[in-house]
Amino acid sequence: MAIQIQGMTPLLQVFDMPTSLAFYCEVLGFEVFNSSAPVPHCDWAWLKLNGVDLMLNTAYEKEYRPPSPDATRTGTHDDTCLYFGCPDVDAVYAYLLSRGVDARPPKVAPYGMKQLYLRDPDGFGLCFQWLAQEQSEKCFQEARFPRRQRLMNPQRRGLVEAPAFRPVKSRQIKGALALGFSSMDSPDTTWPLR
Repeated sequence: MAIQIQGMTPLLQVFDMPTSLAFYCEVLGFEVFNSSAPVPHCDWAWLKLNGVDLMLNTAYEKEYRPPSPDATRTGTHDDTCLYFGCPDVDAVYAYLLSRGVDARPPKVAPYGMKQLYLRDPDGFGLCFQWLAQEQSEKCFQEARFPRRQRLMNPQRRGLVEAPAFRPVKSRQIKGALALGFSSMDSPDTTWPLR
């Protein structure tokens, strides 16, 4: 039996909860769903935005918190990045610039994703991404099965026609990127019988 999973919620260890909550809630638009104490002076908070969950936890209890972040501890934050499905990456970039956020311009990755990277107050990477339309068509055309590909059937020594697949528009489902495929009406690829 497979494990039934209903979602996933990353937890980030933050140095200063009020600063992190201001960034995630006031800038990015998350809402506090639950917290260990009244916000912003809590040690743990569960945030939600359009079906995306994120938890923040203070790295130190108040009485043990140093005056500034420990570089040994935060040095590994470069290795962590959260990827958010976002249909209009350019609009997010313009919005973040208007809010004074230091973000690099979006770029299209070799695998067809338009991506906008930035860092949160604790140095964790954030990426807002979506399938770039021009790039997606090229990627799917290259990956598509060749037309009239002929595969021999060892049992019947014949050919069998099967429909090819073409990409349909990508869509956002509960904050995650989902790609859809549909079969074409006319068969244009051959497959062996089993």
